[in-house]
Amino acid sequence: MKFVIYQGSGGLIHMLGGLVYCINWCIKYNHFLIINIKNHEYYLHYLSDFFNIINFTNYSESFDLIPDDITTFKRLPLEYIKNNNAVKKENINGYWLQNINIGISLDSYNKSDIIKMYAGYGCNDRISILNYIRVKPEIIDKIVNIINIKNINLKDYIGVHFRHTDRSNDINEYINKLNRYKDMDIYLSTDDSMAFDIICSRVKNNNIIQFTQPYNGQGKAIHIVSPDKYELMINILIDIYMLLKAKTFIQSSWSLVSKIIMYMRENNKSIFN
Repeated sequence: MKFVIYQGSGGLIHMLGGLVYCINWCIKYNHFLIINIKNHEYYLHYLSDFFNIINFTNYSESFDLIPDDITTFKRLPLEYIKNNNAVKKENINGYWLQNINIGISLDSYNKSDIIKMYAGYGCNDRISILNYIRVKPEIIDKIVNIINIKNINLKDYIGVHFRHTDRSNDINEYINKLNRYKDMDIYLSTDDSMAFDIICSRVKNNNIIQFTQPYNGQGKAIHIVSPDKYELMINILIDIYMLLKAKTFIQSSWSLVSKIIMYMRENNKSIFN
């Protein structure tokens, strides 16, 4: 048996894109997939805490199936890999464990290598994400319960995704767009802790609603700096759920979250189904 170790990295859709890249590669080349995101500082939870994988069973979130006589990957102890992050080095295109670039294509490995390893976003294959990934039913129930507790009846609302931390957008452009809609509910999803108050102060003829309050990361990506990774994951799933149901969706440039929401809306598919 040969193995691919997927070392999670980046935000949610980045991570899922890398995962499904590995799934497709493992199916094509008959490798067993080890999913290792639990120890990554951006996640600190198992993938299976939130998601089911469908149409693929040849995987585990444990290293236990790797034979005991295989103790290293390119001279790096497997014990180290189990408990350390993939680190993106500045000004270098790739993800690294010590001096090993694991951001390279899996095709770059020798066919005889027992273990291959990957970190990265896998070219953001939205088709494969929808083919393999589903939010767990109990997480969907939790999301719906949180929304119901808000006791806010939204109908034909505008959904807005405003990304403005490590990926910057001009809030004035969003405000100008929103002011075209009069007397409509607007659901705001954002990683900018100041955006809700700013938009409320300048979009006067609409009801602005926000179910999730982003952590103030002082301009840094909140998946990196937010201390509560479970709440962070639930919040982004709440926002995706709400934006999928909006009558009109205003997306955020350069955002993988916006891109997959738009793809799901256009193709009538969902990670919640």
